[in-house]
Amino acid sequence: MMDKDYTLHDVYKVAGEKITKLIITLTDKNKVSEVPNWFYTPNKGLNGKSPFEICKENPVRLETKLMDILTAAQGG
Repeated sequence: MMDKDYTLHDVYKVAGEKITKLIITLTDKNKVSEVPNWFYTPNKGLNGKSPFEICKENPVRLETKLMDILTAAQGG
């Protein structure tokens, strides 16, 4: 899907504020610029789909996955 240089604004337009903030929260502050690449790249944890594809199909599914990661990262 990476046929162009995507920006964080592109992610925001697709994912919305809540999901974009979750993604940024889970991202190392020195790697936020890599978020668009991650968002548009297929991911093994999402059965080979990109977060972009999951978000277009079912944004709640992506939000749930991100919340699960955040909860685990916080020891919950």
